[in-house]
Amino acid sequence: MRWTLAAWMIAPALLAMAGCDRAWLPGTGAKPPEFLISTLSAPPARTVKKTFGFYCRWFSYGGGDYGPAFTAASVALKTEGEKMGANAFINLSVAAVPPPDPKGQAGSVVMLCGDFAEVK
Repeated sequence: MRWTLAAWMIAPALLAMAGCDRAWLPGTGAKPPEFLISTLSAPPARTVKKTFGFYCRWFSYGGGDYGPAFTAASVALKTEGEKMGANAFINLSVAAVPPPDPKGQAGSVVMLCGDFAEVK
Protein backbone atom coordinates (compact mmCIF):
# COMPACT_ATOMS: atom_id res chain seq x y z
CA MET A 1 0.00 0.00 0.00
CA ARG A 2 2.78 2.39 0.93
CA TRP A 3 4.57 1.84 -2.40
CA THR A 4 1.38 2.29 -4.38
CA LEU A 5 0.74 5.59 -2.60
CA ALA A 6 4.33 6.69 -3.33
CA ALA A 7 3.90 5.79 -7.01
CA TRP A 8 0.68 7.85 -7.21
CA MET A 9 2.48 10.80 -5.63
CA ILE A 10 5.52 10.58 -7.94
CA ALA A 11 3.60 10.50 -11.25
CA PRO A 12 2.07 14.03 -11.05
CA ALA A 13 5.42 15.51 -10.02
CA LEU A 14 7.10 13.85 -12.99
CA LEU A 15 4.45 15.17 -15.34
CA ALA A 16 4.91 18.68 -13.96
CA MET A 17 8.67 18.50 -14.47
CA ALA A 18 8.39 17.02 -17.97
CA GLY A 19 8.30 20.30 -19.85
CA CYS A 20 11.14 21.90 -17.90
CA ASP A 21 14.15 20.15 -19.38
CA ARG A 22 16.19 22.37 -21.69
CA ALA A 23 19.85 21.49 -22.19
CA TRP A 24 21.98 24.45 -23.34
CA LEU A 25 24.90 26.55 -22.16
CA PRO A 26 23.86 29.87 -20.65
CA GLY A 27 25.95 32.93 -21.36
CA THR A 28 26.75 31.97 -24.96
CA GLY A 29 24.09 34.24 -26.41
CA ALA A 30 22.63 31.33 -28.35
CA LYS A 31 18.96 30.51 -28.14
CA PRO A 32 18.47 27.18 -26.36
CA PRO A 33 17.41 24.36 -28.65
CA GLU A 34 13.79 23.52 -28.02
CA PHE A 35 12.62 19.98 -27.47
CA LEU A 36 9.01 19.91 -26.35
CA ILE A 37 7.83 17.25 -23.91
CA SER A 38 4.05 17.28 -23.61
CA THR A 39 1.22 15.17 -22.27
CA LEU A 40 -0.97 16.48 -25.10
CA SER A 41 -1.33 14.94 -28.56
CA ALA A 42 -1.36 18.39 -30.17
CA PRO A 43 0.26 21.09 -28.04
CA PRO A 44 -1.52 24.49 -28.12
CA ALA A 45 -0.48 26.80 -30.98
CA ARG A 46 1.48 23.93 -32.56
CA THR A 47 0.70 21.46 -35.30
CA VAL A 48 2.07 17.95 -35.54
CA LYS A 49 3.78 17.68 -38.92
CA LYS A 50 5.07 14.10 -38.63
CA THR A 51 5.21 11.33 -36.03
CA PHE A 52 8.08 8.89 -35.63
CA GLY A 53 6.46 6.26 -33.44
CA PHE A 54 5.87 5.13 -29.89
CA TYR A 55 8.79 4.97 -27.46
CA CYS A 56 9.24 4.07 -23.79
CA ARG A 57 12.12 4.87 -21.46
CA TRP A 58 12.39 3.60 -17.91
CA PHE A 59 14.50 4.49 -14.92
CA SER A 60 14.80 3.31 -11.34
CA TYR A 61 13.85 5.59 -8.52
CA GLY A 62 15.76 4.65 -5.38
CA GLY A 63 13.62 6.27 -2.72
CA GLY A 64 15.63 9.50 -2.41
CA ASP A 65 15.65 12.39 -4.82
CA TYR A 66 14.18 11.26 -8.18
CA GLY A 67 15.09 14.54 -9.90
CA PRO A 68 18.50 13.45 -11.26
CA ALA A 69 17.13 10.14 -12.57
CA PHE A 70 14.19 11.89 -14.23
CA THR A 71 16.46 14.52 -15.77
CA ALA A 72 18.74 11.81 -17.17
CA ALA A 73 15.73 10.00 -18.66
CA SER A 74 14.45 13.27 -20.20
CA VAL A 75 17.85 14.03 -21.73
CA ALA A 76 17.94 10.47 -23.13
CA LEU A 77 14.47 11.05 -24.67
CA LYS A 78 15.71 14.27 -26.27
CA THR A 79 18.83 12.56 -27.63
CA GLU A 80 16.87 9.64 -29.09
CA GLY A 81 14.30 11.97 -30.62
CA GLU A 82 16.87 14.25 -32.22
CA LYS A 83 18.53 11.22 -33.85
CA MET A 84 15.22 10.58 -35.64
CA GLY A 85 14.64 14.21 -36.54
CA ALA A 86 11.96 14.80 -33.89
CA ASN A 87 11.71 18.02 -31.91
CA ALA A 88 8.97 16.87 -29.53
CA PHE A 89 7.85 13.99 -27.35
CA ILE A 90 4.04 14.06 -27.21
CA ASN A 91 1.36 11.95 -25.49
CA LEU A 92 3.66 11.54 -22.48
CA SER A 93 2.38 9.09 -19.91
CA VAL A 94 4.19 8.20 -16.73
CA ALA A 95 3.76 4.99 -14.76
CA ALA A 96 5.55 4.05 -11.56
CA VAL A 97 5.71 0.42 -10.49
CA PRO A 98 6.64 -0.40 -6.91
CA PRO A 99 9.28 -3.09 -6.31
CA PRO A 100 7.99 -6.67 -6.10
CA ASP A 101 9.52 -7.11 -2.64
CA PRO A 102 9.23 -3.81 -0.73
CA LYS A 103 11.26 -5.15 2.19
CA GLY A 104 14.11 -6.28 -0.04
CA GLN A 105 14.68 -3.09 -2.03
CA ALA A 106 13.62 0.52 -1.88
CA GLY A 107 12.31 2.53 -4.77
CA SER A 108 10.29 2.04 -7.90
CA VAL A 109 10.64 1.60 -11.64
CA VAL A 110 9.27 4.57 -13.58
CA MET A 111 8.22 4.34 -17.25
CA LEU A 112 8.02 7.38 -19.54
CA CYS A 113 6.10 6.52 -22.71
CA GLY A 114 4.90 8.60 -25.64
CA ASP A 115 5.42 9.45 -29.31
CA PHE A 116 8.29 11.22 -31.00
CA ALA A 117 7.05 13.92 -33.37
CA GLU A 118 8.03 16.91 -35.43
CA VAL A 119 5.91 19.90 -34.44
CA LYS A 120 5.73 23.38 -35.98
